[in-house]
Parts: sequence; C-alpha cells; structure tokens
Amino acid sequence: MQSIVIGRSQLYLSRICLPFNYLLWRGTSNNASKKPSEKGYLLHGLRQLFGKYLYITNTVTSAAIMGFSDILQQHAENVHGGRQKYVFDWKRTLNMMEVGAVQGILSHVFYLILDKQLPGTQLSTIAKKIAVDQIIFSPICITIFFLGMQFLESRSWESSVQELKEKFLFVYVVDCIVWIPSQFANFYYLPPRFRVLCLSAVSVVYNMFLSFIKHNNV
Repeated sequence: MQSIVIGRSQLYLSRICLPFNYLLWRGTSNNASKKPSEKGYLLHGLRQLFGKYLYITNTVTSAAIMGFSDILQQHAENVHGGRQKYVFDWKRTLNMMEVGAVQGILSHVFYLILDKQLPGTQLSTIAKKIAVDQIIFSPICITIFFLGMQFLESRSWESSVQELKEKFLFVYVVDCIVWIPSQFANFYYLPPRFRVLCLSAVSVVYNMFLSFIKHNNV
C-alpha cells in the first residue's frame, strides 16, 4: 500500500516540478562554460531566483499565494454568501499577504534546518520530518497567522488570544489532514529548493480555508 501511495505522489509532483526543473537546470553540466546570454536570459534569471535569491523567491511566493487565496475566498463569499452587493476588502488581502510573507521566511529557514538535521529520504527519516513539522512547526504557523492577523487589524491582545483558543484546535486538525500526506510526498521526492514553491497548489486551497475561518464566525 505504501508503494502505491509513493508512486501516486511521485507522479503528481513530477507533473508539476520535473518539466520546470528540467528547463532550469538542463545543460548545466555540459554547457557550464557558456555565458548566460547563450543559454537565454530568462533561464539564467530563473536559476538565480531558485539559487542565489531563493530566500526572496520563497518569501514573495508565500505572500503572493496567501493574497491570491484570499482573493479567491472573498470572491466565493460574494458569489455564494448571499450578499446583495459585491464587496471586496483589499486591506484584508494585504494583511493576509503580510502574514504570508512572515510564514514564507519561517518556512524557508525551517526546512533548510530540518534537512540538515534529518538528511535522506528513507521512510523512517520522512516520518521524523513530518512529526517535527506537525508537532512543532504547524502550531507555530497557526499561532502566527491568527495573532498576526489580529495585530494588523489593531485588535486587543485579549481578543487575539480568545480567537486563537476558539479556532486553533479545529484548524490544527484540518492542517494535519491536509499537510501530513502532502509533506510526505514533499520530503520523499522534492529537493529542498523547490519545496515551498511546488506545494503552492495545496497552499492555495489551505489558505482559502484559513481566510474563511479567520473572517467568518465559525
């Protein structure tokens, strides 16, 4: 059963990442002496983004995904929420992006450290990585999300803590359901430099969920 799960994860992630990975890195061993202009400025720029400037790339990507998710969620609330008038809150989206940028920075640093401390793709190692991720990092991210959003909304500390207490457990359970299988595929297959980016598809849906929970009385 494990081999089936692994195979499906590899197939799904390869469709997202391998063509892009190939475009970025093809020819680096055979044509390393060529100037960037001979390879194409676009590919050279992409290599820079996923190499020298990976920290910035992951931070900006995380912020953009959070903002995009909130835009989708606000659209869904307008279309399916029974509102008589289409209302869009750009300040809410900006707040989501700011929190997303912070989480992008944390994710970049956390996964670099995690891979150094637990190298390899053996199943036992992957299980340890997922355990650390869910037991330590996920609660931190959830806490930062709610407290950060409340801070940007100029809410009181008491109000912020109260909301966190009310919503933390439910969000954490959903987080485990979504991210444990996703991170299994993430740790098993992807090189560190592509992990934050290639889980973007999952992040969009999960962040829509966060936006819904944060901005609705549930």
